[in-house]
Amino acid sequence: MLEQGRLKFVFGSPGGETIGQTQFQFLVNAVDLGMPVQAAIEAPRLALDAEPNFYKPAAQITVQAENRFSPTALAALEAMGHKVERVGGWSIGSVQAIHRNSEGTMTAGGDPRRMGYAIGY
Repeated sequence: MLEQGRLKFVFGSPGGETIGQTQFQFLVNAVDLGMPVQAAIEAPRLALDAEPNFYKPAAQITVQAENRFSPTALAALEAMGHKVERVGGWSIGSVQAIHRNSEGTMTAGGDPRRMGYAIGY
């Protein structure tokens, strides 16, 4: 990701239907909420799951939510009519990232949801 033509983030995620969802949530955390790169990676995640799939009209959508979200937040989603499935606390997606600040210093983060590490020299 570039900011005013300068490198700001390099990040990626393996997987299928949750790649875009995982990357979007990471960016919201890091850019909009200003979280440090590791904290942005470790924040709880949601994922939309469609049955039978996202490409069929009238697919049934379930909001999968890591159980680290507050019960109040998940109850609010259910009150709005969403079908919510609570899943393991570290089970949705995976992202590895490098952040370059305005001075050029880089920090990196690895997602504990999968095997991955941030190492610098």
